[in-house]
Amino acid sequence: MCRATSDSYVQDRMSDLISLLRFPLMVTVVLLHCSFDLVMRNGMLEDSVCYADYTCFRLFVTEITNAAVALFFVFSGYLFFRNGTLTLHSYGNKLQKRFYTILLPYLLWSIIYIALYFVAQLLLPTAMEGVMKPVTDFTMRDWFSCLWDVEDIARRNGPIVSQFWYLKELMIAVVLAPLLYGGVRYIRGWFFLVLLAMYLLPVPSPTVVGILFFTLGTYLGVYKINIMSVAYTYRWVSTLLFVGLTTMLITLGCNIGVIYHLDSLLGAMAYVGWGTYILRTKHSRMPTILAASSFFLFAYHQLPVRLVTKIAAPFIIESGFGYMVAQLVICASMSAVGVGLYYILRTVLPRFTALLCGGR
Repeated sequence: MCRATSDSYVQDRMSDLISLLRFPLMVTVVLLHCSFDLVMRNGMLEDSVCYADYTCFRLFVTEITNAAVALFFVFSGYLFFRNGTLTLHSYGNKLQKRFYTILLPYLLWSIIYIALYFVAQLLLPTAMEGVMKPVTDFTMRDWFSCLWDVEDIARRNGPIVSQFWYLKELMIAVVLAPLLYGGVRYIRGWFFLVLLAMYLLPVPSPTVVGILFFTLGTYLGVYKINIMSVAYTYRWVSTLLFVGLTTMLITLGCNIGVIYHLDSLLGAMAYVGWGTYILRTKHSRMPTILAASSFFLFAYHQLPVRLVTKIAAPFIIESGFGYMVAQLVICASMSAVGVGLYYILRTVLPRFTALLCGGR
């Protein structure tokens, strides 16, 4: 009875922690996408590396965002296995639930983005030239490419909703969940060494990252590990190590995947530790509207952010600090707009908004 009560308490606290962290972690994702690849210098467009201080700022934002994404994968793995077991029946139920929470929003937002590209190609043909193959010329393969990888029809990789690479990798992890469960259950900690060894194989890096951190969440759920307590105890240690390792990565320019993901793990631990600190000492909760709007913010922001950064670029003070401030201001503005749009849509079209956000 005590164990059950303890498990229930830990799950409740984890739910509180996820609700607290979901929105600020999502804002870091928006902040990353508000960066400027090209900047003005002496009246000419140049690569942003021409401002060393802004380059360091962008790299730091990248690292805190990597930590946030890693933690989202951990949370997803934990929520999938928080009951500690997996049966054929429960796996079927979990897949059915993820159809509504992941796959359906993935499809709906993909259709919305394709429609937006279609409208932009009609209204701004010159500006959209070369950005993506005309939607009117799409073949059946092109439509499917929009859901997986637009490399053949656009100037980039990933799904048509570029930030949905996370959902794509999450769906892969969910499909592989029985294998991950078996590895965690029967091989335990050694299973992580197997995953780390995958870095030596020609496996797509995002897939490895997603599976690695999803499996960490699986481990926490299967063995009922109270990561909040551990992270709270070592919050200063994980924070200092994260800052130190991030500084090293930025200054030395290391390009070792395992080191980057160790840094992401330290950052994720720091997020959990300080989130737990807020829950324990401040008894604070994230306003419901902010927590609820997180997925909408995640899904909507990419195209508006691209448009706003392009419009704003010529008017920003030509200095690294100027672009730092601009990136922060655009992030705050786009986040506020996202929350506002979510509130309006939820009020006017509650059922449709629920479908767009997976019932969140």
